[in-house]
Amino acid sequence: MVLEGMPLFLIELGIGQRLRTGPVGVWNAIHPYLGGVGVSAAVVSFLVGLYYNVIITWCVYYLYNSFTMTLPWSECPKEANGSIVLECKHSTSPTKYYWNRKAIDTSP
Repeated sequence: MVLEGMPLFLIELGIGQRLRTGPVGVWNAIHPYLGGVGVSAAVVSFLVGLYYNVIITWCVYYLYNSFTMTLPWSECPKEANGSIVLECKHSTSPTKYYWNRKAIDTSP
């Protein structure tokens, strides 16, 4: 990664600054067939940005829920009839239950 990625990144930055273009224009300037490298770099950057936005959203969700008087993940939730949810009681901790069922909303 360091031996191949860093020199390519520095070449892209240098040529992009000289030609005043983005990643697609830089690789098109080097060779027309290399335009896909710039497009793929832009797509990967977009996908990584989406991934990190999801992580930041989880952090904000936890921060928002941490301002309640009793933390929602400190104890197992109760059903409508007052009994504790069996999945939380027997198989996992309240924290794992809250993460899997409430925060990321996975199905059992």
